[in-house]
Amino acid sequence: MIKVDRLFDLEKKFLNYSSWSGADGIYSYKVGEVIYMYFSDTFIGDSSSGGIRQNFTLINNSLATSYKNNISFIFNKNPVSSVFIPSSGYFWLEDSFLEDDKIFIYALNVENDIFSSNPFEIKGVCLIETSACFKEGNKYKIHELKKDEYNVVWGIATLKEDYYYIYGYINEYGNKKLVLKRNKDLL
Repeated sequence: MIKVDRLFDLEKKFLNYSSWSGADGIYSYKVGEVIYMYFSDTFIGDSSSGGIRQNFTLINNSLATSYKNNISFIFNKNPVSSVFIPSSGYFWLEDSFLEDDKIFIYALNVENDIFSSNPFEIKGVCLIETSACFKEGNKYKIHELKKDEYNVVWGIATLKEDYYYIYGYINEYGNKKLVLKRNKDLL
């Protein structure tokens, strides 16, 4: 049996009632003494101490750094918007690889169409390349990955050993089938 202890002091750092006030789709990694996190859908705005959201904006991704139990949240502030923005739609962030001083994050390029039978439509998969050490105003590059004949959604999980192992899935008739590819090169 695995024993898990909650870190209540650190957990309290995420209880914000203004500005960054919650997110999902969290991934994290450590460089030196600093823990870096990236999130997908993120609430920016006010909420009551009971967790009722008031006057908020929902953005599609944000970042954070944690050093010695101090957490700093990063998102575009004027106007409030996501850190990583594609030319159309938005990014839902997936797993990543660290390479030297860079991070490569798999990102689903998603478009919502409330009139579609598929309102959460994945238009493609990209790799976002940026500095592994997040800070305000980080520059980034978007590498669009070619669609393969099976329309695999790549990047749901990754592993690097002697090769890059990249997990994904094929959505066939409402069933998701896990697939794996092995590459010598990241891109």
